[in-house]
Amino acid sequence: MECIAPDEITEVQLIAYADGEGDSATIDHLRRCPYCAKRARAYAADQQVLRALFYRVECPDAHTLGEYHLGLLPPADRRVVEAHLQSCHLCAAEIAELRSFLDEVKIVPKKLSPLPPLKRLVARLTSPPPTPAAQQPAFALRGATASADFYQAEDIKIVIGLEADGVQAGRKMLVGFTARQGKPLTSLTGTQVQLRRSGATVAVERVDDLGNFAFGGLTSGEYELILATDREQVVIETVVV
Repeated sequence: MECIAPDEITEVQLIAYADGEGDSATIDHLRRCPYCAKRARAYAADQQVLRALFYRVECPDAHTLGEYHLGLLPPADRRVVEAHLQSCHLCAAEIAELRSFLDEVKIVPKKLSPLPPLKRLVARLTSPPPTPAAQQPAFALRGATASADFYQAEDIKIVIGLEADGVQAGRKMLVGFTARQGKPLTSLTGTQVQLRRSGATVAVERVDDLGNFAFGGLTSGEYELILATDREQVVIETVVV
């Protein structure tokens, strides 16, 4: 099939017709020529695909428009959106719709209950519990510490001792053990232990699954040890190394 009168119509006229801008001569030709009418329909279908692909391609997305309306955009981005709104009635309509919606919605701020402050417990030095020789000690430090100090704050018990640091000569290692009375050793697994000096944190460790923790490389002086659970801070105010 070929055009009945090739000299009557051009490709430009066919494309203009597909865009809805055909003149009377083009319309007359297409009524008489099935070949060109088919080509015009193909051009129109292609144009529809292109329009779908590039529809509002230069428009800001909904998130950007929302931030613009709420005044959250940086000044440079806000100016770009304002300039776009001057020429885009679709985006201007979105802003108007968003403004109307937010004006109708009554936002009632939810009152949040304040989190209870962590309870600060000062651990007091106690005497070691009596343990029959035939029984496993209730509190035992990791390593070969010759002596240990026993502390307690409510149901939490802490045992600490000092030994020579096997890695750094002339330094000390503080080893510790902690447990919650009447609970398994794992009840404090992962609990953070801080070692502080003169108000500054020197090191942070975690209680392992056997209740142990250790700090190495310590120089002589006074430290503060803090065991921080999710509900309390247990403090040994003075640890002399």
